[in-house]
Order: sequence, then structure tokens, then C-alpha cells
Amino acid sequence: MEYLVPGSLHQGVCLDVGPLPVLEWNDTKYASENQGSINLPVWLILNEILDPMNVGAVIRSAQYFGVDKLFVVKGSSCKLSPTVSKASSGALEVMDIYQIEKLEHFLQVKKTQGWNIISTVAYCDDESGVPSQITDITDFKISKPTILILGNEAKGISLEIQKLCDTFVSIPPTNNLHPGIDSLNVSVAAGVILYSLSSGRKDAH
Repeated sequence: MEYLVPGSLHQGVCLDVGPLPVLEWNDTKYASENQGSINLPVWLILNEILDPMNVGAVIRSAQYFGVDKLFVVKGSSCKLSPTVSKASSGALEVMDIYQIEKLEHFLQVKKTQGWNIISTVAYCDDESGVPSQITDITDFKISKPTILILGNEAKGISLEIQKLCDTFVSIPPTNNLHPGIDSLNVSVAAGVILYSLSSGRKDAH
């Protein structure tokens, strides 16, 4: 065993595994898959999240709160590595992960199909073309199929993607914030938002 995994903690167990499959998204093939049995589906897109610990923690929350489909944007986020798998506590192994080639096109198609596109931002510039009003996540009511986009830890989502969003949600602090600490870690924010969306789905039934 020491020869097979030198320098690693193995606890007397070793397993030979293959690469984790990432499914290429095909809207024609997958769009209607099981949708008839899902009330108000929630999909999650990870866009330019670079820390594997964050990605793993988000995947864990996604599985826990019943996200129906999980997507990564090709070439933009960190690879689905053993570190991601460990941080997900095994959720990566039981959830199908889909890969999107062009996020803007994907969102445009979903908007024409009646989906609600939401994301989080720290603030919105009035001249950016993006709505300046941000909705408190506790006030957000899920009323139709919804896609949540989580962006880069430092920059959030791009202006181009912001312009495709229907709603921006925020998590209000319960304390006066210290200057420079104006947001939550992306994985923590994901857990809070996904819990709220999950609760909203139950209330909508």
C-alpha cells in the first residue's frame, strides 16, 4: 500500500478510479429531461470561481438543497480536481456536472424559454445598463424556473452577463459592517441563497 500511494494517508484502503466525467450540455437532448416531474426547477451555474475549496463547498450545498442541474463554464472555473471532490464531501461524485461552451448564448436561450436568471452583485453602476435595485434574498419569490449564477470571488460576474440577468439578490447583514468587509465568501453565500430558493419552492406548492 505504501508503494501504491507513497506519502499519502490511506487508512489501509486504495481504490482505482477513472476520470470524473463532465457532460457537454446539449439543450435539445437534456432540456425536457424529467422536467415534467420537477416543480420550479433551480439550476446553478459556476462562472470563473477559481478556488477549488469554494467550488467543492458550493457543490456540496447544491446537492444538499436539491439543485436540479449544476453547470460550469468551459475554461473559466477551476478544474474538478481531487481537492474539489474532498471539499464537496463526496457530492461531486453523485451529481452530474454539465459544461457550457458559451454562457451568454445559453442564457439567451433560457430566457426565451421563460426562465428567470438571477445573480448576486455587490453593487450596480447606474450607467452600466444594469438595474440599480437589488432584491433582498428573503424577499425574492420564486415563481418560475430559475437559474442562479455565481461569479468570481473578486470580480463577480461580467457586465455582459449582468445585462442578461432578470434579478440581482443580496444577503443583508445583521450587523454594521467593517469597512472592506462588505460581502460573504461565495460558498457561504451560495448556501444561504440556495436554502432560500429551496424554501421558496416549498412555499410555492
